Amino acid sequence: MEKTALIIGAILCISRIVRVISNMAFNKIHSKYKEKVGVILPILLSISIVLMILGSFIRNFIIIKFGIMSLGYIIIH
Repeated sequence: MEKTALIIGAILCISRIVRVISNMAFNKIHSKYKEKVGVILPILLSISIVLMILGSFIRNFIIIKFGIMSLGYIIIH
């Protein structure tokens, strides 16, 4: 139980840090790629969903499974 709580807490912490960084960078990205943002965001969402689904299929390597699924979660946030 404690290990699971630590892992989930670490995932949430990393995702919050990435969220703050992405919010700061979004204005710069939007001003540079105004017309392409409408294409880039759905692609990132699709990649994150695929990563979370692929991570759920990994059975033997739990660290890799959590890493891949965490990356998908971080992209969403």
